[in-house]
Amino acid sequence: MNKLICITSHCNTEDKIKTLEANIGYLKNEGFTILLFSHLPLNTNIVSSIDHFIYNNDNQTTSYPELYQINKHTIQVDNNKVKLIRYTDQVHWAYLNQLKYIGRYCENLGYDHYVIINYDVKITDDMLYHIKTQYNNFKGEQLITLNSDLRSPSNLFFQLCKSSLSTLTKNINREQYVDEFGVGSNSEAYLESLINNLNLSYNVYPHPIIEYHTSENHLGHIYHTNYNKENDYFRLFYNKLYIILYGIDRPIKFNIDGVDYTYSKNTSRVNDFNQIGYYDYDDNLVDMKYMFNDNKHYLNKIDIV
Repeated sequence: MNKLICITSHCNTEDKIKTLEANIGYLKNEGFTILLFSHLPLNTNIVSSIDHFIYNNDNQTTSYPELYQINKHTIQVDNNKVKLIRYTDQVHWAYLNQLKYIGRYCENLGYDHYVIINYDVKITDDMLYHIKTQYNNFKGEQLITLNSDLRSPSNLFFQLCKSSLSTLTKNINREQYVDEFGVGSNSEAYLESLINNLNLSYNVYPHPIIEYHTSENHLGHIYHTNYNKENDYFRLFYNKLYIILYGIDRPIKFNIDGVDYTYSKNTSRVNDFNQIGYYDYDDNLVDMKYMFNDNKHYLNKIDIV
């Protein structure tokens, strides 16, 4: 079985690192040779457990105005419905760029087939059997929603022969991805279109691919329009003019420039403070100024609808 398992990864939490370690161990126990790509430094135990390691710290996310994600969330503030709008970075090109690096590295390797798998895929016995017994190109699919049988192409698990991998990765192009696909595009649609345009045939892996984790960038609009990631006391949104405090289900006391204010419902304030904090349930004052560190907050919009 002259195959190389190529793991794509971006493990920025301890839970994700543990998942990566578990999957590496699972694959090694099955006798596979492994290549791992990471934009982040990883511990020596992980690096020493694999056969090939590609490290590159240039995590090429795309941002406004090139290519970005639009997040919208509508809430009630006093007598007004208010739409919160935030532009956040898109991670799809970062993944495609990983594939380009993997393809370039594998040009000098002598494996017949290359299996691309994301670090957090739930590896099943059927997937392992498929890898061991299939010698054609194949590609997985994932469920569009957990409550539906509808599927869409997935980049989480696929196999390409050496020539197909070389052809595909040499043709992945950032300018083409940005210009032709634009806002709202994703790496799955781009890769599928590129495979079709290059006439690279493949079979579909029959079972949907499941992940253990969801990338922060793929979480919903509520997540991205809330700058308070520390707790559920309240949610926070702001731009250069206003602060919106919302999602308050019990009275919360804030301290703004030395003055205490208690809010029990969604509220707005002018963004002109020097110091801001909130009191926790033990009445300790907690500084929250660090939540205002988004250097692109001037793009945020607060619209009355």
